[in-house]
Amino acid sequence: IDGSLFEFRSQIIKDIEDNETDRGHKISLAHVLKTHHVNFISLVILALAILTGYLPLFLGRATSLYLVLVTLANLINILAARELVAGKAAGSASMLKKAMLIGLVAQLSLLV
Repeated sequence: IDGSLFEFRSQIIKDIEDNETDRGHKISLAHVLKTHHVNFISLVILALAILTGYLPLFLGRATSLYLVLVTLANLINILAARELVAGKAAGSASMLKKAMLIGLVAQLSLLV
């Protein structure tokens, strides 16, 4: 679940980043809503992703490695959210990609 939420959030941030170049060519969430509304939606998705990242812990399937990796991914996501709120969508998108990679490795660690 959290991987899908991270991807959805990544696409929203990409829309914010490409807002000016897309104007007149396509309609995106960043065109329909004001930037602060889109940022709020992104932050809500982040909160949901952080919570769902810990579901394996509550289901008794999380390992120590998983918890370390998910926590690291969540910390990077929080830093990415800070960048987004500061108006630095490009920096936020870059951090989000790193967090997604770490989150994927965490998910794979559950298979071992």
